[in-house]
Amino acid sequence: MAYASQAQIEAFLKRSLTANESTLLAGVQAATDNWINKQLDSHFGTTSETTRYYDGGERIIDIDPAIEITAIALVDAEKVVTDTYTLAEDLEQEPLKDTVKRWLEKRIGAFPSGLTNIAVTAKFVLSETVPDDIVYLATYLAGKLFGDGNTGDLDRESIEGYSYTFKKFAALDETATMILDQYTDDDILL
Repeated sequence: MAYASQAQIEAFLKRSLTANESTLLAGVQAATDNWINKQLDSHFGTTSETTRYYDGGERIIDIDPAIEITAIALVDAEKVVTDTYTLAEDLEQEPLKDTVKRWLEKRIGAFPSGLTNIAVTAKFVLSETVPDDIVYLATYLAGKLFGDGNTGDLDRESIEGYSYTFKKFAALDETATMILDQYTDDDILL
């Protein structure tokens, strides 16, 4: 499901989509969703539990943003589990107070060295529901693509030469950055 619906995009544009725009709608929705996901290096929406593999050898391992971590294991080169870790006993999911976990910290010592030898099973997503501000951003981006950056409000009009200019939307970078910064982790691990 797209982050922004046709109804939301039309409300933003203050008009209905044309037949040509309706034909392009699915592509525009995919483009805006993919751009947001790429900026965040994750996504929103319902997802299944999967296993991803990370390199060991450190006390702290950065992982992709995840919720509901259910298992962490040491695996061999063939991805066969050789040992399991007990959550909250052997290691901590960090940051502790956040729902979205971004790294694992071993309580004692370090994870065994190796390439892709730590298996993490979780739902790798920022949230299974799409937050309202992300819906707005997707709507805003789609609206800009359909509306060429015009708000629909008249900025200037000239009668003699019959010309008019519409007000432009705020700079994309400012709006997108303001919203996306809430979902990124700027913590620096030492």
